[in-house]
Amino acid sequence: MSRLAELSLTQLARCYDVAARYNPRLDLIPLLPSAGWSISKVAALEDLRTFLQEGSTQLYEAICAARPSALEPVTIQEVAQPDSDDVPSESNAAVTAQSDAPLRRYQHVAVGGTFDRLHAGHRILLAAAALSSLSNLYIGITSDKLLQRKQHHDLLESFDHRQDAALAFMKAVNPRIAIRSGALTDPEEPTQAATDPSMQALVVSQETIQGGHSINTYRTQHGSKPLELIVIELVGIHAATPSGKLSSTELRAMEAQKRGPA
Repeated sequence: MSRLAELSLTQLARCYDVAARYNPRLDLIPLLPSAGWSISKVAALEDLRTFLQEGSTQLYEAICAARPSALEPVTIQEVAQPDSDDVPSESNAAVTAQSDAPLRRYQHVAVGGTFDRLHAGHRILLAAAALSSLSNLYIGITSDKLLQRKQHHDLLESFDHRQDAALAFMKAVNPRIAIRSGALTDPEEPTQAATDPSMQALVVSQETIQGGHSINTYRTQHGSKPLELIVIELVGIHAATPSGKLSSTELRAMEAQKRGPA
């Protein structure tokens, strides 16, 4: 769980970067007032274990005081500051500067991805989408048939599993919003974000921002207003994986190594 306060994208990225270094698949959920969470609701969560904190411990102490005695105590962990090697380069400094502001919110938000083995990189993308949405969120999920050439394909989670995990996570982040999902089956076909005139914002990572620009080009050509692009910083540059990089492919490789030869 993250600090119970409004977060900027930069602060959100810092929390998920800590998770990636410790356990890339840690179930870290930001519980913020803007999504309907209160100290009393947070304190009553049976699966709450750790409180990530920046600065004052006032909120942590309030949650502990309100927590029923029958539930396990909550521990506190300070959010680590990024190493000097992790400071964004000049090329993405503009994106980072914009990310320091509190998250803007929209009625209709979209996000997409594969979401195999939900990890910190996925979670920050989904959390930003859930927290940016005031009422409606659409998530596109890559279909099984488009993943046939992925490394360790036999270890890929099914579409239904990936969809259920992503939906459950976003609903935990923001219980107030209505969430719809659909399969991404053809890379040549325009996505829901491209064709839906009511869509207002699209959440992308720094690696997929070009796809966001392509969607906006399509919308402009077809008479729709371009989407606001919510750009998520990369996390897990020094993840707890053999290569130090955070990816589903890396996590599948680790699992394959543990299983050994077939």
